[in-house]
Amino acid sequence: MKSDTILSVLMWGLPIVFASGALYRSVTATADAIEIAEISLEEHENLSGHPITEIRIEKIQEDQQEMMEEQKKIMLNVSAICQATGADCR
Repeated sequence: MKSDTILSVLMWGLPIVFASGALYRSVTATADAIEIAEISLEEHENLSGHPITEIRIEKIQEDQQEMMEEQKKIMLNVSAICQATGADCR
């Protein structure tokens, strides 16, 4: 083979080899990123709720329970006042 032919083959062959390597790396990196995203999505779907939201909901439920107890006490007091005064409380 002539040196011009060898040089021509190398000149065209090297970029193809490097481009193939870059394409392979790009495909494998994308596959890794997709795998990581799928794992993260699965973990997120397995949560019963966002942790902060759960804490807020628990706090709201506790506050509502306290309010219900307070309303019960108020109703009992109003009922006792109505009975003691003979008032028609409706």
